[in-house]
Amino acid sequence: MRTIYDVLLIVLAVKFLFCSVAKLRWYRDTILFASNLEYFPDQLGRILGMILPLFELAMFISLLLFNSIYTYVLICFYCLFFIALNIKVITERKSVACFCYGKLIKSKLGFGGFFNFSCYLIITIICLLISSDSLLVVMDTIRLNEILPISLASIGIFWGVLLGQLYGDQLSGRV
Repeated sequence: MRTIYDVLLIVLAVKFLFCSVAKLRWYRDTILFASNLEYFPDQLGRILGMILPLFELAMFISLLLFNSIYTYVLICFYCLFFIALNIKVITERKSVACFCYGKLIKSKLGFGGFFNFSCYLIITIICLLISSDSLLVVMDTIRLNEILPISLASIGIFWGVLLGQLYGDQLSGRV
């Protein structure tokens, strides 16, 4: 159980670090993108664009330094918000660009985003149920012979979920 927790915690931390850094790198574009999203009023979209990368960075830091039930609850709400947004896009049968990874990786809202955030919700719930230590403690307790398998598993899950998001619409038959 401990190794499963270690891998999933690393996956969550990498996701929040990757997304926050990508959005912060293009912070003005992130704000502009969110304010132009037709699903929110301009001001709410602008505020969302300003807060989201900072929230993601805060979640990474919280996973890194603390192991709080509040962090996992906030991540669950974050995932549920984006699951609902992706369901709305799916039901409207629209193709809407997403700025999840800044300008590094082009992605879309829809089946791929639904898959992505559903996976992260499940990972978060599992971490919440078996949580024990912060990421720093986890990294400190991993034995040398466990580093490679845990790293490979974490990277594999992260990229698997990412590819699921990127190709979700194609896999579902919607392009």
